[in-house]
Amino acid sequence: MKVLLIVLLQLALGGLSQSFGASSDNWLITPDEAALAPAVDDGIRPRGLNDAGPGIEIVRPQEGEIVPTPAEILIRFLPKTATIDLSSLKVTLLKFIPIDLTDRLKPYVNPDGIAVKDAKVPTGTYRVRITLADGQGKTSTREISFEVQ
Repeated sequence: MKVLLIVLLQLALGGLSQSFGASSDNWLITPDEAALAPAVDDGIRPRGLNDAGPGIEIVRPQEGEIVPTPAEILIRFLPKTATIDLSSLKVTLLKFIPIDLTDRLKPYVNPDGIAVKDAKVPTGTYRVRITLADGQGKTSTREISFEVQ
């Protein structure tokens, strides 16, 4: 019941805005999204996190790092046995209700990875999941947690 109340309050307050272009400020993560309840973290490794597909190397930010805003994002994609299928890329902000950031990042994606010099992200602590597959359908998933100050 408490969870339902939180979700209803967030909906009523407009906290579930998902369009990068909706704000004239072009936030990668909007302040409303940053304020949403965090994803439940029970300490158990989520199903599906694997590395059978392409390598996903998170260069910046590093796990647990405190970064300034605007933040630099640098992620490298490393093919293993097959070419990378960029159409399979999915980047998700892990909140109580996950937020898909993939379309917002598309202008910064290329076959080598994702590179954003000045991502507008409000202060807060974030957990992001990146999923990518290759041409053979093998998938890799990585998660990172970081803080923006």
